[in-house]
Amino acid sequence: MKKVAVVFKSKYGSTEKYAKWIAEDTCAEIFKVSEIKADKLEEFDTIVYCGGLYAGGILGFSFIKNNYYKFCDKKLIVVAVGATLKKDEELDDDTKGMIATYGQVADFTNKNAITPIINAINN
Repeated sequence: MKKVAVVFKSKYGSTEKYAKWIAEDTCAEIFKVSEIKADKLEEFDTIVYCGGLYAGGILGFSFIKNNYYKFCDKKLIVVAVGATLKKDEELDDDTKGMIATYGQVADFTNKNAITPIINAINN
């Protein structure tokens, strides 16, 4: 059985929620990026990194970038968590509702969104 690690950095909690769902569905060990040493990841076959997507990039991704040489022989899956509209996309009712909550606390997470990630881990 493959040994899987899920590493994450979350600012508001959505990324942590996705990381926990992925870990639960794959029986993976889960770590906050601030609480794991890169050397520890060498014992895993698959590493899943989850970070929030912001204008500057994926939150905490520098951990992967700076330590890539330690686990470049592993299966690495990067998950960026964020909300965006496609260019020239028509606004549907869900999108309008999302925009209406701007500046308020809202939870748009969807466990079904991890299905392709789970498939990638298991294949």
